[in-house]
Amino acid sequence: MTVFEYPRQKYELIAALEKLRDQTKLVRGNTWDVGMSFDIETTQINVEEYHHAYMYIWQFAVDDIVIYGRTWRAFNDFYNTLVRVFKLGQEIPSKAKTKRHYKAICLVHNLSFEFSFIKTRLPWQIKKTKCGYVPNIFTKDAHNVVTAVTSNNLEFRCTLNLTDKSLARLAKDYNLEHQKQIGKLDYSKYRNSQTPLTKEELDYCFYDVIVLTEFFKKYYSPVYLHGTGKIPTTKTSIIRNELRSHFEKLNKKGLAKYPKGFPSTEKSYKYLMNWVYRGGYTHANAAYTAYELTEETDPDGIDGYDFKSSYPARFFDKFPFEFFEIAKCEIGNYIYDIENYATIFTAKFTGLTSRTTHSLESLHKCMETYKVFVDNGRISGTEKDGFIIVALTELDFDNYKKFYRWEKMEIIGNVFVSKKKPLPSYLIDLDCKYYFKKCTMNSLVDPIGYMLVKQNLNSIYGLCVSSIFHENYVFNGKDFELSSFEVDYEKMREKQILLPQWGVWISALARHEECDRILYFGCDMIYADTDSCKVRNPLNHKNKVTRYNKNFDKKIMKANLSKLDFDFIGCKDETELKNNLLGLGRFVHESHITRFKTLGCKRYIMLEHDIDKVGNPIGDAHIVAKCAGMKSDRFLDMMKGKSNDEIFDKFDFELELPSGISGKMANCYNIEKHSDFIVDEYGNGEKMTEKTSVCLFPIPFRMRGFDDYITFFKALQIKIQRRI
Repeated sequence: MTVFEYPRQKYELIAALEKLRDQTKLVRGNTWDVGMSFDIETTQINVEEYHHAYMYIWQFAVDDIVIYGRTWRAFNDFYNTLVRVFKLGQEIPSKAKTKRHYKAICLVHNLSFEFSFIKTRLPWQIKKTKCGYVPNIFTKDAHNVVTAVTSNNLEFRCTLNLTDKSLARLAKDYNLEHQKQIGKLDYSKYRNSQTPLTKEELDYCFYDVIVLTEFFKKYYSPVYLHGTGKIPTTKTSIIRNELRSHFEKLNKKGLAKYPKGFPSTEKSYKYLMNWVYRGGYTHANAAYTAYELTEETDPDGIDGYDFKSSYPARFFDKFPFEFFEIAKCEIGNYIYDIENYATIFTAKFTGLTSRTTHSLESLHKCMETYKVFVDNGRISGTEKDGFIIVALTELDFDNYKKFYRWEKMEIIGNVFVSKKKPLPSYLIDLDCKYYFKKCTMNSLVDPIGYMLVKQNLNSIYGLCVSSIFHENYVFNGKDFELSSFEVDYEKMREKQILLPQWGVWISALARHEECDRILYFGCDMIYADTDSCKVRNPLNHKNKVTRYNKNFDKKIMKANLSKLDFDFIGCKDETELKNNLLGLGRFVHESHITRFKTLGCKRYIMLEHDIDKVGNPIGDAHIVAKCAGMKSDRFLDMMKGKSNDEIFDKFDFELELPSGISGKMANCYNIEKHSDFIVDEYGNGEKMTEKTSVCLFPIPFRMRGFDDYITFFKALQIKIQRRI
């Protein structure tokens, strides 16, 4: 790593960059095969509702050359230098009819943050779109920038969107030479462009950009730039590009066709995705909420089970394609045959009550409610004249029969039915490819490859439930605003190779399977989500687990996989594939727990032991704390030196982590020019100005129980104690 201070070492830098340019080749016809990355550090002023941020150092890396400066004037001058040296935006001399212009890719981790400062400081490329002529900036929403291209063809790309990892995790997972420096920069200090920085503080800044150029050289360039097809921008787009490419190859050979059955209207599509689709079922048994289970209450302990590759396991089931409408009176001919027919309908349930201590339906999936009882965001029942109106599949209705009773059920509107069939081979090919790789790869020999295979396997489900509708945001020079452009639904549906009902039913099948698991374990199921569960009295359930696993193995062996593309998957034949698929969808004993406490969905703490191959606890027990909205390591760090009793007692509805300790951040976007006079700890004062900015500031974490939930589970526990 060679470091240049800009503009003091401007001319030495130009010589180094020109030498590097002369050694660098173009890929994809016009893109320099050299890693670039950009980052800034800011100082914040947070006084009550006043939140401003100012850049006091920027750093830019080109391969192993790091450049840094302290002002935006220096950065703009450096940008122009970079453009001149690498001829960015200039036409490439060629006899070809198609004109190409020099281009470079600059990686930024969390581009949205840096873009908030540079969006009015750099010129942006204009492109023609269906919305008209707009800046060449792609966003997921108003404050999530994925790519941004300058008028000189420097393309900023967000690695946070691509990898879905923190910079520290990215550096560690890809085993890079330089690792992100943690805790070396105190963000609470006031700094300006005159503030002297220590070597340790400067190294912190430099490593943030050198990590990304190493990632570029080790992975991004060989896999994406030198690969074929589009360069992905998000984690899901990686697998989307591969699926599309595989489909097109098979389609040309006549081995794959565009599937029929995509919802015919925008209204029916939104009904399917907004009301029929539900995600995973994550829930704590309210009977145990705030109640601590220990070795005294559970001498046999609690077992933690993992459901192996829950969503990938569902790809071997049957799914709906084209739906047809039936009369309400005919629904009984289809709705109970869940193996062969898929059904969609809207129903009103009056006088609903729970059969178990688990509540099934999500409140936010109810189209209408009246006089309902809510259990941590889920419907436990209604008053006698109360009701809920929901859209259901045949699998959801089967779950309802097992978990609820009702006084009256009315079907509202139309009923739609589809004959179930296996998924097309091009989608099963992709699922099998990555599960087969996962089974045959050695994670110790190739940890990076193994991590990426797991990531791609998990992304396939995400691909199946991705919406075709995205809000169109257009950059207006200061901020993003929603475009009034209307999507041509008919054209969009013609291009789809995935039917949205496949994603809906993958989730429904996994949820149906999970509900059956909850019933297997009965009252002993204390916590469950899509791919794991925590179970009391584990010795009583061993035979059930064994029987379940054998049945799922039989299902895999019976599956007809003879038409799959074994070359694409990477195996010899159907026999080899099935031998490696065995284990998919199984219960796997993951851990033994000797102390457990939950405060509801996604909030629990436990004392956990790892286990050996036969399920016996090994090593020392360790505390695991999980809570939505809280960084669990911050809680455990705060409790260092405390006893287990003190830690478990602290984990309650009154838990608070102060600002700075919680790790939680809020942001304030400033789209108008602002200035402040900032004095650092050394007495250096400077008036600092930003045209636009975003200020990240720490906020506390407070674990508060919803009053209705606390009332609900306390009443339920009293009923259980009284055996009502």
